[in-house]
Amino acid sequence: MKRNNNIWLCPLTVMSLALILTVSCSKDDENNPSNGSGITFNPRLTYGKVTDIEGNVYKTITIGTQTWMAENLKVTQYRNGDSIPNITNNTQWNNRSSGAYCNYGNSTDKGVVYGKLYNWLAVIDPRNICPVGWHVPDDAEWETLFDYLGGYQVIGGKMKETGTTHWAYLNDGTNESGFTGLPGGMRYFDGGFIDIGLSGYWWSSTDAQDYYDLDAYYQFLSGAGDDNVGYGTGSKNNGMSIRCLKD
Repeated sequence: MKRNNNIWLCPLTVMSLALILTVSCSKDDENNPSNGSGITFNPRLTYGKVTDIEGNVYKTITIGTQTWMAENLKVTQYRNGDSIPNITNNTQWNNRSSGAYCNYGNSTDKGVVYGKLYNWLAVIDPRNICPVGWHVPDDAEWETLFDYLGGYQVIGGKMKETGTTHWAYLNDGTNESGFTGLPGGMRYFDGGFIDIGLSGYWWSSTDAQDYYDLDAYYQFLSGAGDDNVGYGTGSKNNGMSIRCLKD
């Protein structure tokens, strides 16, 4: 709070005050409910952190017996340093037979906030996309999360970031869990982008094992007061967000 009073402080007091402010700011930065991307985290919870191969730092949160990334993956390299191709062309995206990523709408700014969108082939690449000691969760591990929070029919709000900075409207998110789900949208296998601000989609590492071997499982959150967590199968060439889970 700014004050209009003119107060004289001796040099020692000024130095002491500066030290106090520096320490306080450092502590506030550590527990700040928002990070550099403008994401709002739950200020009542304690977050950890993990760093990927490129130096991107992610907040992490322990929910029950599991520790999750509280942010969407942004990495553009596999764990061994090999690059993951950034495919912007729709035809090339559709015909891709190995791992790839993109930013929503091919916008770098969107990638900073919402993370990258990856096809499923990047999820299961043996070079590993998550940091050391982490992996892309399978369907059973997602189910463990949902069960702990109370069941997929009622926990959507507990998993969504609060407010409408990123969710478009009528967001009921409380982020009670600390998961901090964002509506990062997705990219269809044909290259089209949909649902940013409206829904978030996250890959499971579980193969749907459909007849033509085209689909894999994913989970999703929607806005507009929807408390459900949805799940389904979609083309392995769709682009979706990734949350890594600690081994």
